[in-house]
Amino acid sequence: MALDKFDHDAYNSFIYLLALRAAQELGTITNDTKFVSTVRQSFSHAQKRVDTELWDNAKHYYHAWWDMEYGSPEWIMSDSLYGQVWAYSLGLGDLVPRSKLKEHLLREIEKNDSPFGLKVLSTGEVEISPEDTSIILSRHIPGCKSLENITKHNSVWMGADADWSSLMLHLGEEGTCWN
Repeated sequence: MALDKFDHDAYNSFIYLLALRAAQELGTITNDTKFVSTVRQSFSHAQKRVDTELWDNAKHYYHAWWDMEYGSPEWIMSDSLYGQVWAYSLGLGDLVPRSKLKEHLLREIEKNDSPFGLKVLSTGEVEISPEDTSIILSRHIPGCKSLENITKHNSVWMGADADWSSLMLHLGEEGTCWN
């Protein structure tokens, strides 16, 4: 999906928040109060950037990415909260407000669900047949310069279902959304 071509993406942003939270915990364990203070400020700043650049207040989910040139399309990526899975597994708590985690997860299942599992990415547009290369290659979609990248979006992400379920269970939402 060429996430490296965009300024910020949700997946890596949550991994970054996780790294900062882990660093804060290590600083606490080693009694390095100056380090903890610096990391806490960095974490707060990073949370605000994630909220400002990736959170959609109207649609209630984190956009897949944000870019100075391309903006932030209304795409939602499955498993973009993977850093949160690790934060809970390591006992590091919430990386963003729980209400936003729940809202994002509800949108993920709404937009990316398929009979085979969660699709990697939902563009919010009518799906284009992989065979129709004339349409695909004639359209400009940021980060999707080839047929290969576009067809990946409709693929099923193998770990997304387990991570989605893990987060929903942790948030106390067992059985409410996957009927």
